[in-house]
Amino acid sequence: MESSYRFYTVPQLREIYNNLGPVLQASGDGKYLLTHIPATLDNLVNGMAENIISKDYITNKSFDLSALKGKYVLIDFWGSWCVPCLNLLPDMVEESKKYKGKNIVLVSVCVDQDKNLNQCKGIVKKLGMNWVNLWSSQDEKNIVSIANQYKVGIFPAFIFIDPNGKIIERNEGDAGYFKIKELLSTLKL
Repeated sequence: MESSYRFYTVPQLREIYNNLGPVLQASGDGKYLLTHIPATLDNLVNGMAENIISKDYITNKSFDLSALKGKYVLIDFWGSWCVPCLNLLPDMVEESKKYKGKNIVLVSVCVDQDKNLNQCKGIVKKLGMNWVNLWSSQDEKNIVSIANQYKVGIFPAFIFIDPNGKIIERNEGDAGYFKIKELLSTLKL
């Protein structure tokens, strides 16, 4: 149920909860919805992007999303196991060339098992993904991964953040990528 919350605004979620009726409100999903409505605003469209502090797994450089205030940020979530992700990456590399030196930073978050780290590094290097590359382990269940932090459950996923840190677009899959690509072409970067 949690992954479907991101498709609704906080007022819509409150209305859904209020219309559930007492039996469903008292259910596990109803209680979960009520306790998580306030938190759903973060990392959703029109909400503020939660900070990410990590290391680039290719360059080993520190990364702090909050340091990018004043720039657009496009975050893409992918994995070596995701065929649609792998099919889109070459187009993303070509698209990134249009924005070199512009007011935008690309960040790829690879969501994968630790045993696939070298394979993912190879994909990044082979394709020339010369931007920030972060790792979000699927193996560490006790740690809040970047994918969990951003409530990503469908891949590929794309989150577009404005220079003030507000999420202005969030999409998934091939269609989501092309919608983001179209949006980028309309902005004055």
